[in-house]
Amino acid sequence: MADQLDRDYELLTYNQHPFQLFAYRLHNRFLQRRNEKWEQINKGEKTVEQLGMIEAEYKFLFTLGSLWMPRPRSYPSARSYLWSA
Repeated sequence: MADQLDRDYELLTYNQHPFQLFAYRLHNRFLQRRNEKWEQINKGEKTVEQLGMIEAEYKFLFTLGSLWMPRPRSYPSARSYLWSA
């Protein structure tokens, strides 16, 4: 147990522990995406999140429009009259 603790302590002091490396990679990926978003906004382009919101608004309005539009009335078919007798 003491050997493992010594090994973990040494890895932590030299910033080489697997958990630290994972956290560094994760944080660097987060910063990279944030910087890419910032560059897109400065260029005047739409970000992925903005495009997703536009698509979600379109789908929402489309479903509302389909609720407001009158649906064609369905008439019973001749077959249902024949079978009901």
